[in-house]
Amino acid sequence: MALNFANIRYVVEAMKRKKKPGLFAGSEMIPRSPEEIFMLGQLSPATHSKHISNDYFLNVNVKFDGCTCCSSVPNISVPLTIIPLTNPETYGFVEPQGYNPIQLGYFKFNPIVVF
Repeated sequence: MALNFANIRYVVEAMKRKKKPGLFAGSEMIPRSPEEIFMLGQLSPATHSKHISNDYFLNVNVKFDGCTCCSSVPNISVPLTIIPLTNPETYGFVEPQGYNPIQLGYFKFNPIVVF
């Protein structure tokens, strides 16, 4: 099974309302940054805090054609973790002419656990 989260998009307004400092100052409309528009347009990541909890689950419920009145129907609920994406256009890295990176290899190590 594959879930394509790239198909989940939200329409984000280019401007947002921001409160002005002061007791009766009101608010003003300011533009959103490209990074903010990118992050708000994606599926929001899993979040756990004191006031907000945003969890995702994949629920599978099986339906049989026959009678299942004497037994419970199998179902499963699997928690999913959604990791936030970053906008690659906001890094600002422009490859210079003739840029040709090479892979230097990798090193695998076994961490030592101290109790």
